[in-house]
Amino acid sequence: MLSHSASHLQFVAPKATLYKLKTPMFGDKSFTGYDGANKASSTIDSFGTKECITFRDKIISKHLALASALRAEYEYIAKQEGYVKANRRFLDLDKKLTINGFSLCASPESLQDLSKALSNKCRQAKVYNPANHAFVVDYCYKLAIQYNLEFAFDDLELEPIINRFLDYRIWKRKLLSLQKITLQNVCRELRQVHYLRSPYSSDLSLKRHKQRKANNKAYLESQIAVNQDGYERTLLDLSDRSTSNPKHRRTELIVTTKGQELLAKSLGMMGVFITPTLHSAMHRMTKITDKKGKVIKVIPNPKWDGSTPKDGHNYLLKKFWQPASAKLKRNNIQYFGLRVPEPHHDGTPHWHLLLFIFPDDYESLKEILTEYALRTDPDEKGASERRITFERIKEGINPETGLEYSAVGYVIKYICKNVDGYMIDNQIHMTDIHKDWHQTNPYESAEKIETWARDNGIRQFQRLGVTSVQLYREFRRLGEQEGHLETIRQTAADGDWAAFVIATGGPFVPRKEQVVSIAYGKGNKLNKDTGEIIPVLKTRYGDDAKDRVIGVLYAGMTVLSRINFWEIKDTEEIKLARQKIMTGVVDLISEICKQNTYDINHTQISKPHSDENLFSKSGVLPARQRAPLRQTKSGALDLFQ
Repeated sequence: MLSHSASHLQFVAPKATLYKLKTPMFGDKSFTGYDGANKASSTIDSFGTKECITFRDKIISKHLALASALRAEYEYIAKQEGYVKANRRFLDLDKKLTINGFSLCASPESLQDLSKALSNKCRQAKVYNPANHAFVVDYCYKLAIQYNLEFAFDDLELEPIINRFLDYRIWKRKLLSLQKITLQNVCRELRQVHYLRSPYSSDLSLKRHKQRKANNKAYLESQIAVNQDGYERTLLDLSDRSTSNPKHRRTELIVTTKGQELLAKSLGMMGVFITPTLHSAMHRMTKITDKKGKVIKVIPNPKWDGSTPKDGHNYLLKKFWQPASAKLKRNNIQYFGLRVPEPHHDGTPHWHLLLFIFPDDYESLKEILTEYALRTDPDEKGASERRITFERIKEGINPETGLEYSAVGYVIKYICKNVDGYMIDNQIHMTDIHKDWHQTNPYESAEKIETWARDNGIRQFQRLGVTSVQLYREFRRLGEQEGHLETIRQTAADGDWAAFVIATGGPFVPRKEQVVSIAYGKGNKLNKDTGEIIPVLKTRYGDDAKDRVIGVLYAGMTVLSRINFWEIKDTEEIKLARQKIMTGVVDLISEICKQNTYDINHTQISKPHSDENLFSKSGVLPARQRAPLRQTKSGALDLFQ
């Protein structure tokens, strides 16, 4: 737990687990870096002065989760450039990992304690300045800046802004997001993420991601949703029926991609598989391979400019795709398809684009995308060959398999690889020996890629140029309709994406001109006593509630797809557990009361005894009996606070 004073937040991070490195930092046997498990500490102690040892130990003790990586980094810098440079490097890393005295390597419990402490500081500011809302808001924003947090509440009234700052869960989300992306970036910077160490994402980030998933699952399992008809399911059951379930997510992606291919064939379009990547300065590590393509070692990229995975994804999005797609539109080149961002072995992002276009537009498309892909460092070695690649999807029958060539076949392995690793065999594809996934565990790789995407805030899949998949999902919620609306609903119910796109207007119709669209409106809640449906006009923080998805809009008519009113409750197991805890507390308090009314020998003390007498130094019981009783009382009171 974190300790803090009332006047100033002084946080003390608890001891964290020391993670050992499984392989040398670079995968090169000639490198003598230590993993911090055995003699790393004594090795780095040979560098510098006694003051340097104290200085290093202080920083390492603050960030114990990265202790072994920090030691290896110090030794590497000290050997290459001397201990003075290594000390400066430690100062730089400490600055990145610390926000106002709080280590971002801290445990989830410590992070929650910090969140509550910050919300309490805001609450105190409100208590002392109840009428001066502007001052309180300014104080809260300045407090956030101290912890490198950004809050975008400027479009709200002052009171709802304050109410949000009083909610520790909002602080926790912001801090957790900052922690995740910082640890990802620092681990990558410390060469913890590469082919021979931990591809895609660091072991530390993966472990924490797994723990968060386990905690979320336990919470969803502990909550039960009950609707107005008495139908009840745990939140975990309901979540598993949605695209939160990797199986459903993967199936939907494959179904919609197959539908796009069928639609493209019906329109006489062709498929193109495109892979844009980043210039070398944005790559952290470089693989050294033999003539057969086998990786023999991994070394730091000397050209690396400090870019993070998020920086790389934003570059591809804003410097490459947005201007390129705008030029495609200006040149009347029509397309639709799928975008799949994924990491290289060192966490540097690249994209896979499956685009369906008319054959006459292929050369123009290739020219435009190549132009924007080569805008940065076009003359560097290998840029023209590797910066962006194009592969036309073959037509006809594959002579080896006897099956028709399919665009889905080009992307299905990327879909599965990025979702859950299902049906991916990384051992047999000898032609892919140079690929990052060769001879890796597909399920672990998928989880590392998911960790990479979640921690960096990168959307893994994006459908391009077609009907909204949210509209497709809303139609699948509807019951039987009439006329054209029923035709659309039936295509969605059958999972026929191609027919659904055509029924809603076709692939090239702007969404605002489609015959149907998503309907938005205020949420409602049900008064169980009166049966009255009450619109939800305000949020829990006091500002106007935003419209949310309520159904589909067709010919000016709203058809509701969300007609149930849900109430969230604890499961019976949680209720029984809570009751058991409270029963134990009651028994504990009863025992304390009995001891506080102990039959005192009146020959020893004449005045009436009380709680204060019993726990004072001059009380009746001796000190060795008072101490455990005092601890028991303190523990019981803590349970009620």
